[in-house]
Amino acid sequence: MAERLRRIKERLKAAAETGDIEGLYESIKEDPNVLDHIDAIPFVDTPLHTAASAGQIDFAIEILRLKPSFGRKLNPDGLSSLHLALLKDKFEMVKRLIKLDKELIRVKGKQGNTPLHFIANKEIYANQEQRVLDGRVNILAGFLFASPDSIEDLTNQDETALHIAVKTNNISAVEIILGLIRWINKKRLMANKDDKGNTALHLAVKNSQLELVKLLVKESFADRNAKNSATLTALDIALLLEQSDEAKSIVNTLRCAGALESSSSANNDYSLAKFLNSPAHPFEAVYKHKFFMDREVSIELRNIGMVVAVLIATATFTAVLSPPGGVGGGGNDLLSNGGNVNATVSSTNNLFGANTSFINATLSIPTDNPAKRLLFQNVTASGTYGHAFLRFYELNTFAFVLSMAVIMFVLPKLYVFALLKGALVFMLMAYGCSFDFIAPSSGYSEIFFWVSYVCVMLVYFCHFMATTAIGVDDYRRRSFGSELRRKRLMMLKRLLDNME
Repeated sequence: MAERLRRIKERLKAAAETGDIEGLYESIKEDPNVLDHIDAIPFVDTPLHTAASAGQIDFAIEILRLKPSFGRKLNPDGLSSLHLALLKDKFEMVKRLIKLDKELIRVKGKQGNTPLHFIANKEIYANQEQRVLDGRVNILAGFLFASPDSIEDLTNQDETALHIAVKTNNISAVEIILGLIRWINKKRLMANKDDKGNTALHLAVKNSQLELVKLLVKESFADRNAKNSATLTALDIALLLEQSDEAKSIVNTLRCAGALESSSSANNDYSLAKFLNSPAHPFEAVYKHKFFMDREVSIELRNIGMVVAVLIATATFTAVLSPPGGVGGGGNDLLSNGGNVNATVSSTNNLFGANTSFINATLSIPTDNPAKRLLFQNVTASGTYGHAFLRFYELNTFAFVLSMAVIMFVLPKLYVFALLKGALVFMLMAYGCSFDFIAPSSGYSEIFFWVSYVCVMLVYFCHFMATTAIGVDDYRRRSFGSELRRKRLMMLKRLLDNME
């Protein structure tokens, strides 16, 4: 039995080397479980490994469809079929495999290296002709395009593809990876550290790679003052290098980019223990409450809240334009105390000899005194409106501002809604302006006009704080954010993200 199985496996291997699909199915006919027998071995060269190394695309696609688990199987050297295809420069094979299953890009082989780490490592492909090097650049771009999240995968040494590309001086790969980071807005990846605490910038300086240093520091999201495990910044490492012309150029480049020595970087040694034992700052409290609100409030509840807030905003804005009893206004010709007006209608002779006639009529003009309307029936001796006006507009204003704030906070934090949020701010301001036209008393008009503007600023400020907190990865670039505040906020984000 064992001899028969061995013979079938040898026939299957020969079929994979030559791309003989008929031979594959002949082997399956002889033993329907032959692929399962191979899959049961933890580390083995599968027929997919053999076909990928030999460049037999059709056979590889066929076997991968029959046995998808072969794509993730490692051989005794710790390599997947995609790793082998890359090592053998079988670029068409690579394209077809990731088209069929893009998750193969993230299969971790020996030392945690994925195919993306492989393709970013220039040393593996040393002394190759330009055509092959260009092919690898295109494959790298294809990997990142097919699986952008693969850029976050780490090796056993906590290295990203960016670390490996910098360490092996793969400039083309670094440019592509930085481009992806900009496109998908994962700027925090620039601050990723390996097991020695080195960022990509630390490695570039350490290896005296001036061109790469220039590439990295020009990115607005680069953390130029990060410290490694030895508490050294990139500038510290540059100053420790022998003072060659290249080392001096690196120092000048870092200084021009605003990089500092470790002695000049305050508050970098803030610990997790110190953070957990400290009270939350106002900005952190906003971020925390926003996090839990987003987590606990379902889409259905958000929709209900939005509908109720819109109804309240509509009702209150309409009420301020048409309050109970009407508003003061009208022209100077309005008879505030009412009265009678006599009118005469006359006609003259026409071509048919009609007689001239005169009609006298009396028109009654009703009283229109704002002070006697329902809302303003309480009038003081000085002629200003009383407490009814204040009570109505205070309650109406609070309801309107709160409903508008809910709408602004519930709207998704997407750029497409930025214009809509701006429209809400202008609507709040228009509410305040309406008092110039509605309130008959200029004193009340001024008060509510400025109160409405203050409410606008408070709502917008709270929304800005919450939105900025969600964009915590960019907080280090904010002019109002100190290094200590940034570190605390990043710690809070880590803590909350690790919650189930």
